[in-house]
Amino acid sequence: MPLHLLRPALLVALGGVMLIGCEQSYQNISPNYIGMKLTPTGYEDTIYTPGQVDIGTTSQSGQGNQLVLIQRSGVEIKEQFLGKEGNKDGADHRCLTQDQNPMTLDVRLVLALPDYSTPQGKKDLKTLFMLGNPTPMQGNSRILVLSAESVYGQQAQLQVRSYIRKFARNTRTSPPPLNHSAPKRTISPTVSARASAKCSSSRVSRCDWSVSRFRT
Repeated sequence: MPLHLLRPALLVALGGVMLIGCEQSYQNISPNYIGMKLTPTGYEDTIYTPGQVDIGTTSQSGQGNQLVLIQRSGVEIKEQFLGKEGNKDGADHRCLTQDQNPMTLDVRLVLALPDYSTPQGKKDLKTLFMLGNPTPMQGNSRILVLSAESVYGQQAQLQVRSYIRKFARNTRTSPPPLNHSAPKRTISPTVSARASAKCSSSRVSRCDWSVSRFRT
């Protein structure tokens, strides 16, 4: 091909490459979410707050960055400790009190993410993202959503249920003996009550929970 014809073709090809390199893809982060950018080689270091994030375009082979989101707060979890009739597996999951009486509990937990403004909180949050299993958002495969419920179930549920059982073991359902002077938690067989506590985890930094109903 003559040089005077080849030069315009090269300029057009070079211009196309420059345009592809400059293309951007902005994705939104809703007010109650935070996100991290997942590249083909792993997560970037930055934690993105609500706003818009440029995650770039995909290659011809379909490779590209993805934005992983997780809800920041306001996620409520219900834990139940029921008898045989209330469980699909037919097992008795009631808690035992200090005096060995089975007690049914309905517990509400409000989950909160680590405080990522601190070095330790940022480290814990990154661990949460790395160990989580996000799923694609409907209609946009470049955005993945990591649900707080799934994180709780995979990384904190066993610890929390163990903590609640420990609380129940320190609770009496019958009056203490007359010669017993040490203070104990005491409840009657059917009584409504509320209790609060905090359970710490390296990945779910706070579980504010309330025991909404006792039944024995």
